[in-house]
Amino acid sequence: MAGRYSHAQKHKRRDREICNLKNGLGRLVRECQKGSKQEDENQKQFLNLCEILLQQTKTSKQKIYSLLFNCF
Repeated sequence: MAGRYSHAQKHKRRDREICNLKNGLGRLVRECQKGSKQEDENQKQFLNLCEILLQQTKTSKQKIYSLLFNCF
């Protein structure tokens, strides 16, 4: 949805949507780290990519654009 807001020049709405997405992803990462006793390799890789995604900024090198293609 953030792409549509950006195309329509609704930058404040886009930024709010990106913030909501990052908040949800952060909650998911914390819940997975807290709840799982044993982690398999795929879950570790997914959590690592999510943490990188949460920390990346506009000027970051080697950005992650999609978790779908990086995980599987």
